[in-house]
Amino acid sequence: MRGIGGPTLSRREIIGAALAVIASSPAVAKAPSEGYRNSALPIATRVRDLLTRMTLDEKVAQLRCLWQGKNAIMDDAGRFSAEKASVAIPHGIGQIARPSDFTGRQGRFGGFREAGDMAAFVNAAQRFSVEQTRFGIPMLFHEEMAHGLAVGGGTSFPIPPGLGSTWDPELIEQVFAVAAREARMRGATVALSPVLDLMRDPRWGRMEEFFSEDPYLTGEMGLAAVRGLQGRSRPLRRIKSSRL
Repeated sequence: MRGIGGPTLSRREIIGAALAVIASSPAVAKAPSEGYRNSALPIATRVRDLLTRMTLDEKVAQLRCLWQGKNAIMDDAGRFSAEKASVAIPHGIGQIARPSDFTGRQGRFGGFREAGDMAAFVNAAQRFSVEQTRFGIPMLFHEEMAHGLAVGGGTSFPIPPGLGSTWDPELIEQVFAVAAREARMRGATVALSPVLDLMRDPRWGRMEEFFSEDPYLTGEMGLAAVRGLQGRSRPLRRIKSSRL
């Protein structure tokens, strides 16, 4: 998974950014200066402090992802319900999958939210997570972006084998920059893309998400996709690997 609309981040940096949000939230601004809320401490120290305070249930909650059960946190109009969320996810949750759709293709609602409705849903869910759970850990919101943002009204580009066939990294970077902008304006924070598997056997599933059977081409397309999704505020390091 790749973050979108920002620099390349390690897991530690993501946690540090989440902690910064917690520390700046009005709901906790007057709270005691526990170690994990002290921005002057090293991130590793703050993370260790936070983990020592969390119960097992709270830690497990951060490993969970809610998709097809999103109706458990929505009211009858399909909006986020803090009242229902306090029962369904009382400790918060690590991720909400595809906030662009209503219930993950099941239940009473179907189809995709409009861009403004999705942003409102994400904002309400994040407000609940930051202000109404014990530690105020923000959620992540991921969307499918193999060849554009896969939502109603999103721009759909050729599937990855077609993108790979262009042999044009600059063009691919532009494609994923468009997807990133469309995702961030709706509130998504993580892209399930790019897929860097090699298209070596036609019996493999989901080959429509692969760029190529060639490792060099796939690497260049993947690099371009990440640059498009995250921007160029920090250079990406090339990773040397053995021949395949």
